[in-house]
Amino acid sequence: EKKLKPTSQWLKELGMDDQQVAKTFAMFPALLSYSLMGKLKPTSQWLKELGMDDQQVAKSFARFPQLLGLSLSKNLKPKAQAMRDRGFADTQLVSLIVSFPRFWGSRLDLL
Repeated sequence: EKKLKPTSQWLKELGMDDQQVAKTFAMFPALLSYSLMGKLKPTSQWLKELGMDDQQVAKSFARFPQLLGLSLSKNLKPKAQAMRDRGFADTQLVSLIVSFPRFWGSRLDLL
């Protein structure tokens, strides 16, 4: 309960409704083990810096809540850089995250 309420509220502030929040927790219960300030908000902030708006961030988390569990330094940023190195623009990365958030859970060496 100590993490449930603040995390639920934060997801709602991003644009999720009650049903999406409940489904997110059901799909990824480990979400409750993450720090809002140390893990969840930095991930959403990085996605926003990439060019996503709150609605896109919420949609991506609702479709693949495990995205919140991925390491910024060991997964998300290196994958984004690998895609940039292959000619992808940040706008294309945003489209990829929103459309196929599960992609970001794949191994970097398979890209």
